[in-house]
Amino acid sequence: MCYGDFRYGMEKQAFYATRKLMENAETRFKPRKCSLSKNGAFGERVVSNCAETLLKQDYIDGVIVIGIGLLEAFTYVLGDKTITEMGTKRELDEAKLLAELKNKYGKPIVGLTIYANENSRVLQYLRGDGGVPVYEDPQTAAQAIRAMLDYRDYLKRVANNQ
Repeated sequence: MCYGDFRYGMEKQAFYATRKLMENAETRFKPRKCSLSKNGAFGERVVSNCAETLLKQDYIDGVIVIGIGLLEAFTYVLGDKTITEMGTKRELDEAKLLAELKNKYGKPIVGLTIYANENSRVLQYLRGDGGVPVYEDPQTAAQAIRAMLDYRDYLKRVANNQ
């Protein structure tokens, strides 16, 4: 999960959420054992909870979600159709929540994953109905958020001049 003021260039980015922010978050982000079970890796909405914690902050302009779509690809490699479907359903739920958060807070969310060029159901949803672009390269993801913020600022200026 990344955050920062994407208008001022990569060198001034603060890329990882501070420990203090996460410790004081409404939902605690503590390391725990993960398993491919109902209450394990697929059981919690850690990604969307973390994203919302960041998006609530006034000083956060946008969020890059790292690894979105990874779970579907990983579980597919395992070869277990039940686990793949369970993982995909949970990740689709997370993707829908991310799209809702983007709209709720009016701040851009961008996905970053090595599987960005794959046609997984999760990535198809994000790029389509979710309105969340997904990139393979961190530089491109940061540039995309910067462009979205510049466009938002432009629209505000135009609205204020009318």
